[in-house]
Formats: sequence, C-alpha cells, structure tokens
Amino acid sequence: MLNLVLKDILIQKKSFLVAVVYSGFLFIIFSNEVFKDAIYVMGTGAIAYIMIVTSSAYDDKYKSEIIINSLPVHRKSVVLAKYLAAVAFSAVGLIIVGALGLVIIIAGIPLPVRHINLYDIVFAFFSVALLAALYYPVYFKFGYNISRMLNLVLFMVLFFGPGALLDYIRQKMDYTSAQQLASRLQDIPAWAPGTLALAVAVLLTVVSLIISLKIYETKDF
Repeated sequence: MLNLVLKDILIQKKSFLVAVVYSGFLFIIFSNEVFKDAIYVMGTGAIAYIMIVTSSAYDDKYKSEIIINSLPVHRKSVVLAKYLAAVAFSAVGLIIVGALGLVIIIAGIPLPVRHINLYDIVFAFFSVALLAALYYPVYFKFGYNISRMLNLVLFMVLFFGPGALLDYIRQKMDYTSAQQLASRLQDIPAWAPGTLALAVAVLLTVVSLIISLKIYETKDF
C-alpha cells in the first residue's frame, strides 16, 4: 500500500513546480482583507487538489488501475492508498505555502503575510479532507473524466464561495448586527473551531472511505 502512495507522490514532478508558482500568485492575488488570513488554507487546498487530480489523470492515461488489479494487491489497499496520498499532498502543500510565506517575510516583500499557525494547519487538512471525501467516491464510481468536471465546480465553490458569502454578509448586515455577531464569535473558546473541524474531517473521511471501498470492491475492469 505504501508503494502505491509513493507512486502517486513520485509522479508529481511537474505539479511541484506548478504548486510553487501557483502559491506565489495566490500570495499576490489574495493579499487583501477578505482572503489574507485564509491564504495558507486556500493554498494548501489548491495544491493538494492539483496533485489529487494529477495522480488520477496519470492513472487514467496509463490504465494503472487495470495493471494494479492484475497484481496480487488487495483492492482495499488501492483505495486506502489514495486517501493516504491526499494526506501526503496536504503536508506537501503546507510545506510549500509555509516556506514561501516565510521567504516573503524574511525578504521584506511588501505583502500582508504572517507566519503559518496551528489554525492554518488544522483547517488546511479540513479543506483537503472535504475535497477528497467528495472526490474519491465519484472518481471510483464514474472514473476520472466525470469526477474532474464535477469537482472543478466544487473546487470553485469551496475556495471562492466563502469570500463571496462574506462580501454579501458585509453588504446586507448593518453595523449593530455585525458588532453583535463579532461579540458572539469572541465568546467561542479558541480550541472549539479547530476541534470541530478535525472531528468533521475525520467523520467525512471515514464515511467517504467506506463508500469508496464498497464501490471499488465490486467494480469491473
């Protein structure tokens, strides 16, 4: 199973370069009040998504699943490897955006960048878990082409929807209501959002994994 994870990582040579360049654009494009605090989460999610889709594209192009299933490899291992690879891609994405953010700070580049923190890491893994949980059952059921189209829409909603929603709330909410909402949010314990995000990520991943296993174990090649 670990060899399957390693395979998905090693085929990402071009994706690593794309991820670095893409992260640089993110730091520039989203250096505003709406997105600046979410840049590490958005960057990690985007990088992991690119790598997930890239590995799926290579498997589809070279018919890797047919070859793998002709070997003495349990189908459960194939599915588990994909989910573990998503975790690895998340870690890679965090390292890339975290390192780039550090370079920007040290170099004194005039961008509103802060150091990466624990909240960034937790919610980055949450965002990737959400993407993977929705992506893989569709991928295992319908294949790469259909899953790519559906999840492109999902990707756009997840990463641009929050900003649009925030702008909408700002436009519709009066100052008093905004102050009351801010006051209520401050009363929430600092550990609660991260703990909830981790719990939801684990739950989504487990449910998605069970669905993917059932689909893949009965799939014909």
